[in-house]
Amino acid sequence: MLSPVRLSVAGLAIILVFGAGIWVGRATSPPPIEILLPPSVSPSSADLRVDVKGAVRAPGVYHLAPNARVIEALDAAGGAVEDADLNQLNLAAKVTDEGLVVVPRKGETLPNSAPRGLLVNINTANEAELKTLPGIGDVRARQIAQSRATDGQFVDPIDLLSRNLVPTSIFEQIKGNISVR
Repeated sequence: MLSPVRLSVAGLAIILVFGAGIWVGRATSPPPIEILLPPSVSPSSADLRVDVKGAVRAPGVYHLAPNARVIEALDAAGGAVEDADLNQLNLAAKVTDEGLVVVPRKGETLPNSAPRGLLVNINTANEAELKTLPGIGDVRARQIAQSRATDGQFVDPIDLLSRNLVPTSIFEQIKGNISVR
């Protein structure tokens, strides 16, 4: 037979275990932790990557939407600084993937070989975009577009010379402003 002390201890243990079981069952667990992540900022394959340099608040490479314009590249870089000379840029020109936008400062003269706001991709530019290049007017822009359609894509900017589309003097003026990709 169990002694009254052992019986009391056993009873107390049973009561404690039973009570703890009821207490744990009644206790409400805290709600799960919810972690909110920002929307994905990974660029899609259709995005353009454009290098923005010069008189802007935050120079760098930016992801822009297809058909973005120079003004949007400028906005992505935090806008122009106070002494930027935006009169030298065509803010409405479309940017191209792997393009370069250089924003000059007031009083700064970029050399002819330096990009003035935008590299023009001679493989994708329309005639209006080609005419933004020095020395390229209606006739040369049309010839470049026709050559691209009949002779294929340009592999190197020097192809403009080898296809007799521009004279050497014009090529020297625009070679730093054009790309083929």
